[in-house]
Amino acid sequence: MECSLPNGACWRSLLVFASLSAPGAAFAADNGFYLGLATSDVDSDYDFGRAAVGGPDDDRGFKGIVGFRPLDAFAIEANYVDFGETTVPFGIFCITTPCPNEESIDSRAISVSAIGMYALPLVDLYARVGYASWESELAPFVREQRDGSDPTYGAGAQVRVGSFALRFEYERFEFGDDSVDLTSIGFTYTFL
Repeated sequence: MECSLPNGACWRSLLVFASLSAPGAAFAADNGFYLGLATSDVDSDYDFGRAAVGGPDDDRGFKGIVGFRPLDAFAIEANYVDFGETTVPFGIFCITTPCPNEESIDSRAISVSAIGMYALPLVDLYARVGYASWESELAPFVREQRDGSDPTYGAGAQVRVGSFALRFEYERFEFGDDSVDLTSIGFTYTFL
């Protein structure tokens, strides 16, 4: 069958075929291994005790992302997260000078999560649950290093454009009695 301008039936057939095959392409997600980076707004809830006279001042954080998405609805992901340095002003009286007037805590974590995804055309909505191994360093009053392993969870959305995805995500990390909320924006690239 030859398609020509006067032959409208041929063009209509091609248009119907293209419109029926396009939704499958729009719904398809890029599956495979992926890498990414994200910058994060950190909201910490560390217990600094009674000497703290103000709220925490949190740095921005960042995270590195490595994952594998074998199915449209499931992925396994490992993240390295640096929460930056959080400082809290202290109201103490010192006999000697200089007198430190704030306490700081610097935290990092490595997490592994299972991610359930709901794929829409060009967008994935997802939730994660996992486990994080973390460590925190306190200074200058009490030089101390704390570490542990605790559950982590979160939710987010990503917009896919080919193999690239732009992510918006909320995550919660527990550090024993302390916790950190992370709101991130980042990207991933999938290697097919």
